[in-house]
Amino acid sequence: MDAIEALKISESSKKVYRSTMRRMIKDEFVVPSGEDEEVDRVKEYIDKGTTHNVKLSLLNLVIVLRREADKETGELKKLRSSLAAKGTKENIKMMNDKGASLPDKDEVTSQIYSLYMKKNYKAFIINYLMFHYGVRNLDLDLVIVKGRTRIPAEGNYIKFISSKGTATYVRRAYKTVKTYGEQTHVITDKKFIASLKALEAGPLLTGAQIHNDIGRNSILNEGDMFKMLIDDAYKRKDTAEINRLSETRGTAIPTIKSNYNVNASPEIISKL
Repeated sequence: MDAIEALKISESSKKVYRSTMRRMIKDEFVVPSGEDEEVDRVKEYIDKGTTHNVKLSLLNLVIVLRREADKETGELKKLRSSLAAKGTKENIKMMNDKGASLPDKDEVTSQIYSLYMKKNYKAFIINYLMFHYGVRNLDLDLVIVKGRTRIPAEGNYIKFISSKGTATYVRRAYKTVKTYGEQTHVITDKKFIASLKALEAGPLLTGAQIHNDIGRNSILNEGDMFKMLIDDAYKRKDTAEINRLSETRGTAIPTIKSNYNVNASPEIISKL
């Protein structure tokens, strides 16, 4: 474990490596420390991993520890590239299967409109934000600010100005904020404004578990909603929309290619 503690990486990364190391110790696997990379032995061990991600985690730790010990890792890196390519193909198949079960964008648009017509304003706001900005659940943990209500010192909020017919959605607490920074979205949609007007100032979500509240009110879970949006843009070959959603969600294009393009193929996905 000392080698992991000495690494100049984030605490969260160290936590992952510690967990992986404990697994290796439990399995009585010894990282090759000599000049020989022992690729066959390493491959035999990582193939026992239950999932693709577990296999990559095991192999990554072997490579990191050898690199820190100034040992050769060239062949192990080739093995990692091969494993990653295999994982991408498996992911593409899984996403293609998933795509068949997702509703199309027009259908979701109608369902969101229906929420408004039924005066289910809270659900309308939740789905509107997911649909237009591809946000995650954490992004919906926000406070509605009206009139003289003070803007919270931290966290997400929507500032509603009735006289101007505008709402400013500010996201300061979301998964990738350290990379993408604070995001601000000005919304003038009349149905959205009317929905805000109908709700009280204060937290949008209720209960100790925000995911449960979102689940009760969302048409699709946040991951599937984003997949549906990317799928629609992909079908229309709208790369500008994919790039817009990449920014508003705070998700890198390579991540979208690997995890959200349900109509992906090895050739087409590389052109996005």
